[in-house]
This record gives sequence, structure tokens and C-alpha cells, in this order.
Amino acid sequence: MMTRKARRESERGAWSDAELLVALSEEDRTALEELHGRWRRRLVAFFVARGVSLSDVDDLVADCWLTVWLRRSRYTGTDGSAWLFGIARWELGKYRRRHTARMMQLERLASINDLVDISDIERVINRVDAESMRLELREALLDLPEIELRAVALRVVEGRTYREISEICLCSEGAARMRVHRGIQRLRSRLQIG
Repeated sequence: MMTRKARRESERGAWSDAELLVALSEEDRTALEELHGRWRRRLVAFFVARGVSLSDVDDLVADCWLTVWLRRSRYTGTDGSAWLFGIARWELGKYRRRHTARMMQLERLASINDLVDISDIERVINRVDAESMRLELREALLDLPEIELRAVALRVVEGRTYREISEICLCSEGAARMRVHRGIQRLRSRLQIG
């Protein structure tokens, strides 16, 4: 004969996500396990479809479940999938902000001595930790007007001063600053940074 608790746990497979989330809000850890079993593949697919590298997907999924557990008391009984995907979107936003900060460090790559070949943008891209944005970054760089691409590469990749850029590009120092600024602004806009 089954105990009441065992019967409840065996019936859990038939529970809706909303019912499991209500049980979870009552600190039922087995409800979390059931939700995890149902949602793991969906969350992985969600993150992969949004360009997250496979090496980061597991961390993001774990962050989602941690947030679900920590915010379990905030679940209001609405659509369970909307609540879970809302948390996934929030975690994805945090992930992208962290990786955007790394992208912003491109301007500081001047201290890396082995990045001096302007035509080898590929080497710059390989230094960027945000693998999920690699293709977007490559396309964005290739879409820059040539004068801006050259100015950005001289400043970011080679670490040249604006005076040196102006001498190489045969323009004023102010124009060199403007080309670098516009190039970086276009990259930020294209990559939806800041």
C-alpha cells in the first residue's frame, strides 16, 4: 500500500507546471526536480537559439534553476512557462551584460603586443571571450566603412595614439578621434551594446 506522500510524488508527473511551481513555493524540492526534468531541454534550446556558446549553456541553465528556487515565493500562480521563460530571459540579459563588458575591453587591447596586423581582424575576434557574439562581431566589423575600420583597428588593435592615426590616415587629429568614435558607436549599435 502506498503512503500518501509516495502517491503524491507518483502523481506529480501529471501535474501542470503551475501546480509544480505552487508546490515549489511551499519548498517542495521534489517539485524542483520534476520541473528540471521537464524544462532542461527547453532551456538549453532557448539559450542555444539565442547564440549562447555551448560551454556557457550549462551555467546559464544552473543559474535559472537557482533563481527559480530563490524566487519561488514570488510565483503568483500565473502561467508557469511564462514565469520560467521570464527568468531565462532575465538570466540571458545578465549573461549578455557580463559579456558586453568584455567586448568593451576591446579598446584596451593596445597592451597586447602580438595584435599588430590590421588586416588580421580574425585574431582580435579570437581574443574576445564572448564566443556567442563572435559571428555578430565579425559581421559588424566587416560592415564598418573602411576609414572607420582602419581607425578602429589602429586604435584598438595597434594601440596607436590619435596623433599617429591622423598621420597614417592623412587627416586631422579631431577627424581621427571622430572616425574611431563613430566606428565604435556603430559596433555598439549593431551589437546592441550599452
